Amino acid sequence: MVATLALLLATLRSTATLGPLLALAIGLMLVAALTLVPAILTILGRFSFWPFRPNYDVRSNDPAIADEEAHGIWSRVAGVVARRPVGVLVSTVTVFLVMSLGLLQFEQTYDQITGLPEGTESREGFELLREAFPAGELAPTDVYVRLPEGSDLFAPDTLARVDQVALALASTDGVSAVSGPSRPFGTGGGPGPDQVAAAAASLPVPVRDAIRAGEDPASGEPPSDPALGEAIALYAVSAGAVSRSGNVAALAVTLDENPYGPAALAMVPDLRQTAKDAAERAGLARDAVLVGGETATVFDTREANDRDTLIVLPLILLAIGVILALLLRSLVAPLYLLATIILSYTATLGISTFVFTTVLGQEGVSGGTPFFLFVFLVALGVDYNIFLMVRIREETGRYGLAIGTRRALGRTGGVITSAGLILAGTFGALMTLPLQDLFQLGFAVALGVLLDTFIVRSLMVPAIVLLLGRWNWWPGTAGVAGMASTTGTAQPVPTGD
Repeated sequence: MVATLALLLATLRSTATLGPLLALAIGLMLVAALTLVPAILTILGRFSFWPFRPNYDVRSNDPAIADEEAHGIWSRVAGVVARRPVGVLVSTVTVFLVMSLGLLQFEQTYDQITGLPEGTESREGFELLREAFPAGELAPTDVYVRLPEGSDLFAPDTLARVDQVALALASTDGVSAVSGPSRPFGTGGGPGPDQVAAAAASLPVPVRDAIRAGEDPASGEPPSDPALGEAIALYAVSAGAVSRSGNVAALAVTLDENPYGPAALAMVPDLRQTAKDAAERAGLARDAVLVGGETATVFDTREANDRDTLIVLPLILLAIGVILALLLRSLVAPLYLLATIILSYTATLGISTFVFTTVLGQEGVSGGTPFFLFVFLVALGVDYNIFLMVRIREETGRYGLAIGTRRALGRTGGVITSAGLILAGTFGALMTLPLQDLFQLGFAVALGVLLDTFIVRSLMVPAIVLLLGRWNWWPGTAGVAGMASTTGTAQPVPTGD
């Protein structure tokens, strides 16, 4: 819940609004788990486990007997870890570091077109458009020039100011053409600001008002004077790039590159700087020029996502670290538990990047995948950490470190494995969807959950626990006081506890 609530600090509203929804769902599930589920189990009794019947055994305080009681595949795995903790830790960390090398080819993509399935009409249409026209025709970048209130945008001097901005943008590398009220047919040719201003001046005010009001200039009887007809047509095209208030001009900047590709996104800062500099030279305020459109929107989305990654994700780690320290009453355990989560994340992202780019031939990792992968892996990984570490602390206090760790892993391994498989299957279902963003998120989270379940919680964390011994609980003493205890009264405990 803490990880999801931290999303409220995100800059992107879509991410920030997702946090409370997830936290509410988790809270409702918590209430149900603490009230509804126990009530149902109490009513149904042993029938809840039908067709199986839970048995009871006797948990001895004698370490020798307790060691013999430990059974099952996870107890055997724990036995291997207990015999060779250094080898297990070194080998698992090495494997994860090798998997993390996939990050060397990591590259994020925000391309909505390549994220569509092959064969869709929209993607084929873009490919056809790119072959016949500049790729930027798909989504030109919009540049808005705001003039003082009451300005007549079609006055020669005002139109010349707007044209200065348009020409400056047209001279930028990677720009194919710029169209706007001063050059309605683009900077490549056709009438310029002088012709547009002359056409506007030649029209009666009622005609200009009618055109600005949206009335069709081609309706009614055609003008008897051909020059008047040309002026009406030119003014109508130019007025389409002017706001109803008459003081905002819209320039359409067509780029040579795919408007969603990295090359186009890299141009946005230069376009903004060029437009503001040109506006200043034209006697306008720098903030009178705004650059928007699809390319600028994707660029701003990427910048916000990068900011959230650098600020929100560390805050999530800090908050979870504090909770772990309070729960385990230790300053050491939270440090290596968070370190294993980070290592699991980098390994998952590394191997996912390799699969997406090298195996599947995709352009890169979808923009939001690394962020949400981290959130989900941290939230889920902490749950498994708590299951395992609390049980290790309890068992270690009764039977000592080696036997206690073996019993803890043996009794929680099945629960953690089952939960991990269910979660991996749930997120893996996203891989059946045709959209690349959802496919990548489903693959990465499912892979991360499996790595966390079968390697981190089963091998890496127990190995660290065995190597650190009583330092796991420093500066507390949990799990230490009972390490020397070898006798005591047997207590009946359910086998599946």
